[in-house]
Amino acid sequence: MTPEPIIQPSIYLTQVESADIQWALDKFIALRPAYTLNREYYDGKHRLSFASEKMSKAFGKLLKEFSDNLMPTVAETVKDRLILEGFTIPSANETVNPESSTQTQLDEVWRRNRLTVRAKEVHLDALIDGDAYLIVWPDAEGIPVFYPNRGSAVVTEYDDEQPGYIVRAAKAWADTDKRYRLTLYFRDRLEKYVTQNKVDGLPDRATAFVRYIVDAEPWPLPNPYEKVPVFHFGNRAGIGCLGISELREGIPVQDALNKSIADMLVASEFYGFPQRWATGLEETEGMSKAQIKERFAVVSGGIFGSTSKEAAFGTFAQSDISKYIEIVENFKKDLALVTRTPLHFFNLHSTPPSGESLRVAEAPLMSKVKDKTDAWGGVWSDAMRFALIIANAGEHEPEPKWANTATRDESGEVERASTKHRELKVPTEVLWRELGYTEQQIEDMKKLAAQEAQEMLKRTQEMTAARGGPMNQIGKPNGDSEVIQ
Repeated sequence: MTPEPIIQPSIYLTQVESADIQWALDKFIALRPAYTLNREYYDGKHRLSFASEKMSKAFGKLLKEFSDNLMPTVAETVKDRLILEGFTIPSANETVNPESSTQTQLDEVWRRNRLTVRAKEVHLDALIDGDAYLIVWPDAEGIPVFYPNRGSAVVTEYDDEQPGYIVRAAKAWADTDKRYRLTLYFRDRLEKYVTQNKVDGLPDRATAFVRYIVDAEPWPLPNPYEKVPVFHFGNRAGIGCLGISELREGIPVQDALNKSIADMLVASEFYGFPQRWATGLEETEGMSKAQIKERFAVVSGGIFGSTSKEAAFGTFAQSDISKYIEIVENFKKDLALVTRTPLHFFNLHSTPPSGESLRVAEAPLMSKVKDKTDAWGGVWSDAMRFALIIANAGEHEPEPKWANTATRDESGEVERASTKHRELKVPTEVLWRELGYTEQQIEDMKKLAAQEAQEMLKRTQEMTAARGGPMNQIGKPNGDSEVIQ
């Protein structure tokens, strides 16, 4: 059970504390608009950026209810290819006793923190917002716990002399009692604060906060690990810089796509049905507009008629919405180009490419995935290394294991491997590795091959024995003779 905090308004903030809090609040406020925009576009809350004032007034309510939201596809296509399977410890650093090995502790940290799921959450948040964070800290039992956080919940400051090294960080969130909590992280301590009163949102002044003191917990809370326990996953981020949302280049194209679809909807609603006209209807003189409408109502199977010799009827041409469809498809191609997302993910009704064509189509996507596994693999390694220190497992360099999610042309790869083996005499074991088999799978296949060879030899010996001994040169068991005529 979480202990109740003791809020002490009588303890005034020091000048240093106020300055640190104000630094965090200023950064939260400055970054909020960008994070909000990215999240809204991912959730389908789009702007009518290209709609005229007249169109917004006439159809704004209709159009705001609809958008062809492709932003989740842009982010989730990458997320689905980023599959972290666990961590390994290089054998040179492994302890001798398997029961107390670092690998066992590593696997336990992975399992207890449900990192199979949480890793995907962190990756998706980083792709959407541009930034995501992990806070690693021991629980009451001293077990390292991974706390995923969105980019909007955490801010950091990097060391100018050591690029990429975080010197302080802050996390802010609304508590269940409608107060705002704020925790500052330093290399030697953690400082906890809370708003003195209930608030509707994050305050913009440090004076709104007081110390958050928990019974039996020192304030500030010492950090014995001499490292800020915050790990930053920046999407396409430079050293010591914030990340860039994966949606950034796609948002303007999404706006244009929405405008095109809105035009098509309006055209379909108001101009798709043939508009009819009539002239020379003298008998309508003295009739009200309502009477004329009723007389010439457009209904299924209805017929217009007039006794006037001057009467004439006609139909205006329908609006051709095929042009709008073509424009929509072109914008989808533009979106695929600027976000490096394969086009077939946007056109699910079409037949996707296959074989080598599919690999070529997905090459830009896999290039993005490779960049992120390289960058984020190092962050995951640092976070797990810190967790092992908390768990008293010593200093190690865990290596992340990423699943190979590249689209494969298996039949083509096998054919090429067969050619290498036949023409170039490449060993089978080498070809297995090229085909993506793990070392354990290779060992299992070698054992199975050896067993099959032993069984084949045994069956051959049994057949030979059943025929009366070793085979002679003409394929008959020794002892048999043919009569020569």
